[in-house]
Amino acid sequence: MARELARAACDQSMADVSVVIPVYNHDRFVGAAIESVLSQTMRPREIICIDDGSTDSSAQVVEAMAAHHPAVRFWSRSNQGAHRTINEGIREARSRYLAVLNSDDLYHPERLRRCLAVLEEDPGLTVVATGISFVDENDNAISYPWYEETCAFSEKIGDLGLALVNGNFLMTTSNLVARRAVFDEIGAFDDLRYAHDLDFFLRLLAHEKRVAVLPEELLTYRVHGSNTIYEAPREMRLETAVVIAFFARRLPSVGEGPAHEPAYLSQILEIAERHRLTRLVTLALLYAGDHGTSELSPGSCLNDPTFRLAASYCAGPADVAAPQTVDAGSAAPAGVSDAERPMYNPRTPTIPIWRQLIDRILRRPLFRRFFSSVRWRSGLDAELQELRDQLAQVSPALDGTRARAAEADATFAGKIRQIAHELATVSSAYRDLVARAAAVESRVTALESSVAASGSRAAASETEQADADRANAQTSQRVGTRAASGREVSSPSKAAR
Repeated sequence: MARELARAACDQSMADVSVVIPVYNHDRFVGAAIESVLSQTMRPREIICIDDGSTDSSAQVVEAMAAHHPAVRFWSRSNQGAHRTINEGIREARSRYLAVLNSDDLYHPERLRRCLAVLEEDPGLTVVATGISFVDENDNAISYPWYEETCAFSEKIGDLGLALVNGNFLMTTSNLVARRAVFDEIGAFDDLRYAHDLDFFLRLLAHEKRVAVLPEELLTYRVHGSNTIYEAPREMRLETAVVIAFFARRLPSVGEGPAHEPAYLSQILEIAERHRLTRLVTLALLYAGDHGTSELSPGSCLNDPTFRLAASYCAGPADVAAPQTVDAGSAAPAGVSDAERPMYNPRTPTIPIWRQLIDRILRRPLFRRFFSSVRWRSGLDAELQELRDQLAQVSPALDGTRARAAEADATFAGKIRQIAHELATVSSAYRDLVARAAAVESRVTALESSVAASGSRAAASETEQADADRANAQTSQRVGTRAASGREVSSPSKAAR
């Protein structure tokens, strides 16, 4: 009861704006995000924080802050995706104005005051966005060249729709301060994971809602490794192409002015071609033409397996991911007051009778095909002829290049064969040389063995000769000794006689 009284007192002293914060696995950043809202010079009436099934401690961080700040409303549920979480917060909001802040981004202290002042001053405005500054995960200011390039393109072309088709320089749902009524008029965020913000901005323009972009950097976008834009670039390209196609498809049947002329469609396709999205955009346009209903949206198109299969053939199997799935069976949290509104409200403007009749005729298959052919060719025939002329100029040079390449290939092949033959000859000579060297080495070994054997025999002969000489000497000595003894014996006999 005390908390409700405190909240009622806060409601009387705060601006009539609700800030919706979808929370998912940002326990490092969500506290700073909520503090940036609480630190506004014009504080919001309520801050709606919804934990989208975080697996870290994000829910505990927000719950602790909600216990100390009556303006913070918080609950958790299973994961359903950012777009559904934001839509849930929008349904729960009780204020005349709505703002969104992702749980890793930051508000400048003057953001709400400046944006609300612009909306109050001009009742014809529906949405206000601002310039953006960038920080890394450690709150260090960084530059973001892609953002600077897309902003420069926007200033040069002077058309918000074409600028957003070229690149979503508004960047994020965090860059949204809007009148509550606009979501009843054009619907909430579509069932898209990566391009639901771009789709919403373009849908605003297609429904002729005025959008103001303030140059002041009143929003800080945090760049870190888990940003959704880095998660699946190919799937993001596919979603972007489908969103562009639906934007182009809605323009001819809504309102008047330059944005609804065939030349404007030609500019959209030119930008799509610059980003190599023409095939996917064309495929989505054809799909929308064949399945055109009041409930058709980019999300339903992307969730159609038939379209997915066609897109995989159009862009290559590796360029298109499988459809995203969410826990659609989880129950909504307590406190949701009404059923979810349709994700995509079709535009139902007051159209003159003559335009309705023409539109009905042109929707017939034969007329539709003829009109589509004429309309597409009216903006592209000149460019197609120019491409043909360029191709005619390039073809002779290309043929000459091919002939020179074929000649070079033949010469190269001949040299390769010659080198292979020479290599075979050298290899054969090398093998012969090795064989000769082995034979010489064998002969040298045999000669060395023979020499060694001869030396041994000579040494043995010398030893035998020496032994024989010694034996002869000994024999001679003994003979001499015996002869001397004989003479001595014979001498006395002679004396006796």
